[in-house]
Parts: sequence; structure tokens; C-alpha cells
Amino acid sequence: MAGRDSIGMADLDVLASRITDGEFENRPGCRLEVSTYVWQRNSFEAQQRFEEACETHGIAFEVLQQIGGIEWATRGETPGGHVP
Repeated sequence: MAGRDSIGMADLDVLASRITDGEFENRPGCRLEVSTYVWQRNSFEAQQRFEEACETHGIAFEVLQQIGGIEWATRGETPGGHVP
């Protein structure tokens, strides 16, 4: 979706490390949308580390049944980037 910042296809382990190390910050009023493609290609342990890092740093995220990567979305958008 145009105008949305993409994190790309980063592995959840890499992103969890960036969050934990303070290299990746929360965006107030936003959530991360993680595609099922990215979610499923990572191990259960990587998923757990990502969930814990997000929870610890107050980053909301949602796993969506879609092809793609990881993107920031505003909370006013419905999943998938549509504004109601």
C-alpha cells in the first residue's frame, strides 16, 4: 500500500534483536502488520522472541493472512491497510 513504511522481509529474530537493542522504536498510534508468509517461515522460538520483544517495548503487532512482509500501519486502518 502506498505511503506505508515497510520493514521488508526481515527475519523475526533479526527484528527482535533490533527491538531489544534499541535500534527499532515504537511508533505511537501504529502497529506492525506481519504477513503469514514471514511469520510461518520463522521458527517457533523466533516467533516467541519477537512477541516478547514487542510486548516489552510496547509495540503492537498483528499477523495477517496475506502475502508480503512487515509494515507499519496506523491503528485507524483495518488490517491490510484499508481505512474504514
